[in-house]
Amino acid sequence: GAEPTTSEFTVLMHGPKLKTIEGIVMAADSARSFSPLEKFGQNFLEKLIGIEVPHKLLERVTFVDTPG
Repeated sequence: GAEPTTSEFTVLMHGPKLKTIEGIVMAADSARSFSPLEKFGQNFLEKLIGIEVPHKLLERVTFVDTPG
């Protein structure tokens, strides 16, 4: 059968505790590097989700899971 797909962009990044962040909040936070994504508009930001995880690997790399 068909594999399930997602419709969101999910950013897995390092953070002090497990936490989910809405895309619009990520883009508005000047301490993060996501503000350039505002140019893609409200619809895109509503499909963007950030997940902070306190894992050592994520101190050096950020993963982005795209739809599909």
